Amino acid sequence: MVSNYLQLYSGQLDALEGAVAVLPLGAVETHGPHLPLGTDTLIAERLLDRTLAEWEEAPLALLRLPALWIGASGEHDQGLGTLALEAEETIAAIQAIGGQLAKAGIKRLLLFNAHGGNIAAAQVAALNLRRRHDMLVAAAHWLDFGMPESLQPPTPPQADVHGGWMETSLLLHLEPDVVREDRMEPSPAKTPGPSLFPEGPIAWGWRTSDLTDETHVGNPEKADPLIGRLMTEQIVEGLRALLLELAEADWPSA
Repeated sequence: MVSNYLQLYSGQLDALEGAVAVLPLGAVETHGPHLPLGTDTLIAERLLDRTLAEWEEAPLALLRLPALWIGASGEHDQGLGTLALEAEETIAAIQAIGGQLAKAGIKRLLLFNAHGGNIAAAQVAALNLRRRHDMLVAAAHWLDFGMPESLQPPTPPQADVHGGWMETSLLLHLEPDVVREDRMEPSPAKTPGPSLFPEGPIAWGWRTSDLTDETHVGNPEKADPLIGRLMTEQIVEGLRALLLELAEADWPSA
């Protein structure tokens, strides 16, 4: 049973005991001239659409929440059009939503994230919801489900930081009308040192302007809808498996 929270009526939550709620986490930020400001939110929503579209008879109760469409985007706040919350505000928003779910009796939550800047905030919020409301909360970015074995990446995924071939390929497959294919230009990252890379071995506080003069970082010109389809299939499979695991987990804890 897949339920949209906004379409539920009062009293129906009683039938959702043991349900897994899913909160998509997105962002509004510049992704270069070829992708829309809502790229991350669109990706989270459309991947969730694909996950649930042919899963109406899913062997668990799912509660789909509206997306948290603005996120912790401080690294991109120099780009015109970016709307950013502070990390603390993002944590507080997730905790407030989770707390209200717990009040309604929903104790299992997946934070399905499509923006790198939300990762740390989601992890902190997940721990706090566990401590304060005894909730089982998982935080997963779509990249956590890995790359298909059959895919030959056009560049190393670690170098495809923001608005590159990965995000562009996903949207070419999931929502092609929003991609401006005539504006896809390369913007490779330039970093202060070999260890200082957004996906490198050492974490550091970077901004987009530290890596490029553009508002995207990567090679969107190498995007392909076939890559997007293969990635979508991999993510959908992983997301379904994770939702089942959360539903079948022995919870609440002792």
